Amino acid sequence: MKQIKTFKFLMMAVCAVMCVTFAACGGDDDKDDISGDYQELKEGVHRIEVYFSGSDKWRVVATFLATHGYGGTDLYENGQKVNETAGGYYSEELRNYAVETGKNCDQMVATIQLDPLSKSTSGDIEVTLKGFIDGKQTNMKVWTVKADAPKTLVFYCQDIGTDLIQ
Repeated sequence: MKQIKTFKFLMMAVCAVMCVTFAACGGDDDKDDISGDYQELKEGVHRIEVYFSGSDKWRVVATFLATHGYGGTDLYENGQKVNETAGGYYSEELRNYAVETGKNCDQMVATIQLDPLSKSTSGDIEVTLKGFIDGKQTNMKVWTVKADAPKTLVFYCQDIGTDLIQ
């Protein structure tokens, strides 16, 4: 019995020494190790296009946000400035959108909230979202939304793996 207690104590001591060794042997590099899906945000003219097809019996709230560093940027549609506050534009119309930034933008996101006017009369709606930076397509999603419950779509101009439907 004494041998088992000694063995357990010895194993715990070895584990403790190994934990301290591995924790202490980390590199002296001040940068965090970012692995996997990290993508640097691209600066330029960002544009998000939103197209609706299918049923028109939906309530829509479309919000577009764009930033450059820590501040917002102006947003334009058909060459006309549409934002009242820096970096933000909001609309409640069920229509197609093509919203773009000025030349200085590093991130743009669209949030589309969909609510069926009636579960019995609202059919499915398909939403196509496209992102562009300096005229080059950088992201695209096509989502079909059923009329069973409200949905929110979040779409980034650049594909950084965070688009979602909930």
